[in-house]
Parts: sequence; structure tokens; C-alpha cells
Amino acid sequence: MRHLATRSQREIPFADNMIAAGAAVEIGETHTLLDVNALITRGRDGFIAFEVTGDSMVGHIHAGNIIFVDTWAEARNGDVVAATVAGLTCVKIFQQTHRGLYLVSANADYKPREITAQDSFTVLGVVRGHLALYS
Repeated sequence: MRHLATRSQREIPFADNMIAAGAAVEIGETHTLLDVNALITRGRDGFIAFEVTGDSMVGHIHAGNIIFVDTWAEARNGDVVAATVAGLTCVKIFQQTHRGLYLVSANADYKPREITAQDSFTVLGVVRGHLALYS
């Protein structure tokens, strides 16, 4: 696990206009200040962050990303969640069907994990966003 600063009082300059991913656009010199913490949490408690390992969520989330989990949210079908199964923590897609409850990987190389009554299972919360850190 990499060492990340756990506290910051800095805000980031946020340009007052968008940047194009297609044809280039002219940008101005004005900006406001962006509080990343408030953006992620909407200014409330109940969030926990995890660094991701593995490749089961490739396409959504990659190894080394930081995910932000809303522990106050109730999981709905299709949500990306942080969960524990048999004491092990994972990030998966929450899928509830008429056949049962499943934790599904975004990577098709992994089979869905059916959650049964015998499993020790807890949804820690719903992933509200992630941050890709480049080095």
C-alpha cells in the first residue's frame, strides 16, 4: 500500500470552463477553488476510502485506484459495492435477481459469486467514486 497523506487543507484550482476530449477549445485564465473532499462526500460523514488491488473490476475500477465508499447508502441492484464475504473484503457489482443475490465482477474472467444463507456477508457501502492516481 502506498503512503498517502491522510489530511489536507488544500483546495485545487478548478477552471471555470471545460476542456475538450475531442476538438481542442480555448481556455480562459479564471478559476474557482475546488474542495475535493466536499465533492466526494457532499460535506457529510459516513465515507471510507480503500486502495484497490486485483483486476476483477477492470473496466470500472483498476488496481491502484482509490474508491470512496458511502457506508450510509443502501445497496441497490447494479450498484458497485464494497462488501465482506467470510471475513474477506471485495469490491463488486451488487446483483439481486429472482434466483438470488450475487456479487459480480466487471471482468468476465471471474464468475459471479452467489451469496447464500450460509455465507457471512455484509455490504460495507456503495462506491460513490474513485480516483486514479498516476505516478
